[in-house]
Amino acid sequence: SYGERAGIISALLITFLASPAPYILSMGVMLQFLFGIDLGVSLLISTVFSVVYVWNGGFSAVVKTDILQIILMFVGFFLLVGFSWNNFGSPIELIQSIPESHLDPLGGNTIQYILVWFFIAAWTFVDPGFYQRCAAAESPEIAKKGLLISIGFWAVFDCLTLLSGLYAVAMIQTDQPLHSFPLLGAHILPIGIFGLFITGLLATIMSTIDSLSLISAITFGRDILWRIQRPQTNSNPVPLIRKGLVIISFLSLFLAFAVPSVVGLFYVIGSILIPGLILPFVFTLWNEKITISERLAGYWIKAPVGVSLIWFSISQISGQAFLGIEAFYPGMVISFLFLLFIMNRTNNGY
Repeated sequence: SYGERAGIISALLITFLASPAPYILSMGVMLQFLFGIDLGVSLLISTVFSVVYVWNGGFSAVVKTDILQIILMFVGFFLLVGFSWNNFGSPIELIQSIPESHLDPLGGNTIQYILVWFFIAAWTFVDPGFYQRCAAAESPEIAKKGLLISIGFWAVFDCLTLLSGLYAVAMIQTDQPLHSFPLLGAHILPIGIFGLFITGLLATIMSTIDSLSLISAITFGRDILWRIQRPQTNSNPVPLIRKGLVIISFLSLFLAFAVPSVVGLFYVIGSILIPGLILPFVFTLWNEKITISERLAGYWIKAPVGVSLIWFSISQISGQAFLGIEAFYPGMVISFLFLLFIMNRTNNGY
């Protein structure tokens, strides 16, 4: 619908969005906690370890390891919640004992800040991993059932992690919130069970690192390098995907060092890049037969990202949200104005 140039631009943005940087940072923090090594070294170890089997096994390796990882994830957190319940009390007693600030639906944040996270979650619509999993299913019916089952599993897992976090608040004191889960586990779990929980915690992180590494590598190798070099290369994109995997590894390391906060990485990347992707993509789903010029499509993708990036930079310099508005919203306004302009042109036959 938008031409090859727009496809390359959007693929570049998706490469950043799908970067495993937040999870590599999480893994690095975990290794730092467990072994007392420097964060930089732990980030390098996390990156190399996550890339090795993706390099050799590709999508097949990711699927096979995911089967084991999801079992370890649930076993680990069921054990943590179970022992916490036994040591501290039921979730009802827990809720009655924790500070009221932890029961605030907004978590002490503004509504506009929470809404940004809602739209960041909506990036699923442009997540190539979502479509990769659906396309890998044997039939559309199986994909639909798998989607519903996945939502159910994630709802349960989110409840487990939320309860674990609240138990950590009630039972331990730490100035390192990223260490809350392992500290809680070390506090209440027997040695062997604690090891199993740590394995589950690492599996939780690794299950996402390998998936995002593969997706980012495919996006960069197949959707960018292959498109650019296609006249000089054969039809096999695998060597370019492997090049993409190496590039993504360095990119993820850079992002993890530049923004050493898991929440910060998600928020910064999502706030800046999603405004340039979500509306153009959704528009193609609703209007598959409509085409617009490559130049206009490129502006529709780049302008919102540029506005959000400038807004974010000003906010960083001033130390607070520019004009009290999060950087995500100006970019979305620009994207919406482009949408209105394009719809008006379409309705008038241009």
